[in-house]
Amino acid sequence: MIAKTPNVSAHPESLDVSDFRDATQQAVVAIAPSWPLDQMIAVNPWWPQRFTPIEQVFAEQAVLSGHCPLMPSAYYLSHWQSPISEAHLAEAISTSGSALTVSDCLRALRIHSSNLPHWRPLAELCDYTRETQEGLSWQQEIQQQVSQFLALYHQYPQRFDAQGQGGEHLYQCWLSVVSQDKGIKTLTGVDLLADFAALPIQMDALIAEAAAFWQPILHDQDGNLAYCHALMHGLSGWASWQAWLDWQQQLSDSEQQDHGMGLFAILLAWDTVLARWLAKHRDTAWASIRQSMHHQAVNVRHWYHQAQQQLAPLWIWQQALEISQQRPWAHALSAQASVDTLATSPTLQAVFCIDVRSEPMRRALEAQSDRIQTLGFAGFFGLPIAYQPTDSQIQRPQLPGLLAPAVTASQTHATPERWLRMTKLGWQRSLDAPAANLGMVEAGGMLKLVSLLKRALRISGTENPLNRLSHTDSDWALTRDNTPLTAAEKAELGAGILRAMGIADHLADAVLLVGHGSETCNNPHAAGLDCGACGGQTGEVNVRVLAQLLNDADVRDAMAQQGVTIPASTRFYAAMHNTTTDALDVFHAPEHATWQTWLAAASEQARATRANQLIKRLPSHLNSNASLLHGPKIGHKCALNGGCATMPR
Repeated sequence: MIAKTPNVSAHPESLDVSDFRDATQQAVVAIAPSWPLDQMIAVNPWWPQRFTPIEQVFAEQAVLSGHCPLMPSAYYLSHWQSPISEAHLAEAISTSGSALTVSDCLRALRIHSSNLPHWRPLAELCDYTRETQEGLSWQQEIQQQVSQFLALYHQYPQRFDAQGQGGEHLYQCWLSVVSQDKGIKTLTGVDLLADFAALPIQMDALIAEAAAFWQPILHDQDGNLAYCHALMHGLSGWASWQAWLDWQQQLSDSEQQDHGMGLFAILLAWDTVLARWLAKHRDTAWASIRQSMHHQAVNVRHWYHQAQQQLAPLWIWQQALEISQQRPWAHALSAQASVDTLATSPTLQAVFCIDVRSEPMRRALEAQSDRIQTLGFAGFFGLPIAYQPTDSQIQRPQLPGLLAPAVTASQTHATPERWLRMTKLGWQRSLDAPAANLGMVEAGGMLKLVSLLKRALRISGTENPLNRLSHTDSDWALTRDNTPLTAAEKAELGAGILRAMGIADHLADAVLLVGHGSETCNNPHAAGLDCGACGGQTGEVNVRVLAQLLNDADVRDAMAQQGVTIPASTRFYAAMHNTTTDALDVFHAPEHATWQTWLAAASEQARATRANQLIKRLPSHLNSNASLLHGPKIGHKCALNGGCATMPR
């Protein structure tokens, strides 16, 4: 039972501006960063809240956003008896320490309601009291206006000028734009220009002014926090982007880390202006909205508790589902005889990324001979590098997004096709220039037609332009703060990597360092199919750099002084695993090495295995065409052109 709402005029607990400011900071830092498409990596959306119990985080998420991250009750019910058994459910209950029984969980699942208490933001409450439904709703207007501004701001930053830095600059630029935006009245029928113009120009002043307005309504710090969190949830996509900008500043040890706060200030300003306009022009509607917001703030802590109790049975079902998947695997592993270590030193060692897509290839390769040993290691191979192409100022991180690169890797010689790249870049800039693009299209129309026809008739994978530059066979230079690394520094790096791999004391004559990447066509999320450990890039730069480093005679001599001796017969080879086609390419491989045939056979086996998995999923009426995908000779180009990248592993 929700507590009875006290009178709005009831005196809240003692709050000041610092309490509201603390709430804004907590709301901003609770947003997980989202990496750009060309560096796309998986990010847990609740990562900043990792020190809070997940049950509490999900309950608060359900209340503030209206969406529960757990699967609906019907999903778990559909898995009852297969694969979830009564034993699995009983084990989940026991592990969780719940007082519920199996019958209680079943009953809760069958009567479970998704009608959890839900925090309503100001714009949503305003839409309930609108006198007319013409034009945009307030929620739509705020999202559209802020999103359009942010897109313009980040794409053309040179068009904006303000005194502040970081988030302050963002807020001030937005304020100068919105104070002149006559489109708001056109879309909503309400003129807010004077209200926006009256807002403080400094973020701190805005927060202080807003705190004085909102804290009597929000009642206490729980209300403050809920209100601030809900504001950021309302534009979570852009909030994640601002969080990424702050994350990059943090990696570079910059003191200016308030891009997220700039977005919060914009959303807070919108709410404050809208509330003041309602109080002045729609006093009856504002009284109702004010009462509703106060009711939410007073009861939000109770709502969290209510949501957590209501979700408790679903957590048990979730754990039971996980147990039902884990137990067969555990039994299968325990039934296997212990694997003997290699009787002799392996002829070939291959170190793959620990990405799940490498596992089928590792199994296929190990099946070719008992003289092959494969290992798993982080795909960036322990190199804290950023890649900077020759003749370019662009730097691209080649390591996990949570880390900052400490070393820059670049080719020592300019690529011979540099003039072609510069010509192409100049042509592209001419097409993009507003004053010249129409004329350039007219002048180059026929040439562009040829390019379009080639792309339409010859479907092939596309490639990141920077990746093309990394294919060069020139030597690699490693620098830190524009100073080349010494042999001793390289040796320290190489010795640490070999020790971490666990092969420093037993190296084969041939050691493959296998990075991985994908091949898709016209896919804006292509980076998400490359190596997450390399920051959403392929691992080619990393394996090329590491192979050169470990083959360097001076580095090897220095490594011996650090306790890691590489046999003279050992050679490291950089290689790439295409996870779309399961092709293995080894750079500078000896032509007649025995292991070359092993690699070719492993690729064919891995492709055939994945083709079989795909065929099993085809509808029965398509089985007659299954032979097109089946067989040992499936070819380097997958028939689905990139679809294999998302096949079952």
